[in-house]
Amino acid sequence: MKSAALLLILFALSFAESPDSIKAKIIGKVATSLLDVSVVFIYTDDPAYEKIFEEEENLIETGSCSDADMVLSSRLEKYRSICPPTSQRLYFATSYDDYLKNRDAAVGAFFWQKGRPNLILNEKRLKELKIRLPSEFDNYIE
Repeated sequence: MKSAALLLILFALSFAESPDSIKAKIIGKVATSLLDVSVVFIYTDDPAYEKIFEEEENLIETGSCSDADMVLSSRLEKYRSICPPTSQRLYFATSYDDYLKNRDAAVGAFFWQKGRPNLILNEKRLKELKIRLPSEFDNYIE
């Protein structure tokens, strides 16, 4: 009986999505919706997000922030003078603390807390940039 239960658990886990795959799908959906495009060029310096480019075909990694549609980082302050946020280059934090520090520039944040993904979208910044999102994002806007 124990071996049957173990086999069932292993079988179920083989079909479960990896955290990298979940990150990629969420970032892909959010980025394409925010920018209203099918492919988004993203710059990230966060090693935890490097695999999203392997998992999601509508996200393309850029070598510098100046070529990016979106800067995905837990250190957004570092990029404010090099690649300032615009309506064509959005900032997205990968930590809650960085989001709070850069709330005037970041359009949102995506981070893991207690083993669960968390998404926050900045209502004030969305209005400033005149970004309208599908209603499926309403629960994440604050």
